Amino acid sequence: MNLKPIKNKVIVELVIQKQDTTEGGIILTGDPDLRSQKFKVIAVGDSVTDVKPGDIVLVEIKYSMEIKIREKNTGYLLEDKHIMAVLDTNK
Repeated sequence: MNLKPIKNKVIVELVIQKQDTTEGGIILTGDPDLRSQKFKVIAVGDSVTDVKPGDIVLVEIKYSMEIKIREKNTGYLLEDKHIMAVLDTNK
């Protein structure tokens, strides 16, 4: 399914971060706390000017709607006003 957000809407997906492991190499799993995760912008509506696809952002995820964006990936649809910061990945 191809989704194109309208107006001030943005689609983001969770950036997979390094998994936590113990000293013995055991991978620690569990539900990630989405409030402290980074998200990659997948698509933006025509009214969005502050971010572009590919940007890594911090968002207020509680104001989003969960959507399926690829076969096995979950994305989130939200208004651009709920993007709190764009991370500078050039450093």
